[in-house]
Amino acid sequence: MSPRFSSVTSASSLVYGTLDGWRRQMVEQEYDLLDAALHRAEHIRSAVGDLPGLRPMGREVVHAERAAPCARSASASGRATR
Repeated sequence: MSPRFSSVTSASSLVYGTLDGWRRQMVEQEYDLLDAALHRAEHIRSAVGDLPGLRPMGREVVHAERAAPCARSASASGRATR
């Protein structure tokens, strides 16, 4: 951790530092992070679908024209695209 941030106690400075770190991670690992999130979501949907009395909503409620281009290409191939 940078010496100038180690003694900061302001909540806003800590939030800005966290956001900067998150932004950097997204720039450096965006596709890997998206791919992992999509895989986790599919795993959770599958597990929830196995619970009695629960049925996750599926593609019937997703309108392709309203989905983001990234979401359309990821859902069509089943995973994130580069």
